[in-house]
Amino acid sequence: MNYKLQTIPNYPVSLRETPLQTLKGINCTGIKFYAPYLTPHTSYLIPFSAGIRKGFRYLLLSAFCLFSSCLTVSLTGGSINPNAKTAFVATFPNNASLINPNLSQEFTQSLKDIIQSQTPLTIVDVRNADYAFEGAITQYNISPIALQGNDIAAMNRLTISVRVSFKNKLEENLNFEQTFTRYSDYSSALNFTNIETGLMQEIVTAITEDIYNRAFVNW
Repeated sequence: MNYKLQTIPNYPVSLRETPLQTLKGINCTGIKFYAPYLTPHTSYLIPFSAGIRKGFRYLLLSAFCLFSSCLTVSLTGGSINPNAKTAFVATFPNNASLINPNLSQEFTQSLKDIIQSQTPLTIVDVRNADYAFEGAITQYNISPIALQGNDIAAMNRLTISVRVSFKNKLEENLNFEQTFTRYSDYSSALNFTNIETGLMQEIVTAITEDIYNRAFVNW
């Protein structure tokens, strides 16, 4: 991750005369404080002198409170209630008219994986978890697009839709029910059987990311 270096303004030059150390070949003075969650990709060079030590200690204590106890932050920037510990993901049955036998398991596991990898939550098998995801796959459809002059489609589109019911036990105002839809286009010259698994996984990943963002990032 690349950081840009900013110097706290409005300090007399005399306060910045104490050398700190060389950081990655750059001679710096003061104390370098990283705050990526406050201002992404930014670090602050705070001049160090006896007169501002107390203020710096207060800044460190405030930062510690923010990052350790006041708020739990997911790895992608989404906020998680600090009292939340568990999440439940029900198996999403495939109720689409066209059935892919692997889709239900693939989608359910993908949603569990993104929650486990991006949050501190533990996946449990009880519906009375702090967060609960339920629903069903409602569409798995192949349709022609980009018709040519002879009415033969040059491209086809695979579309998947999933209906999701999200329950937030700790903040019920954040509950929602929503249908998420994504698609992927492919050349009609290709054998669908040979590329179906890859297309399905691509779409499933996109949908689970949308669901995660809706539940935890409030997009």
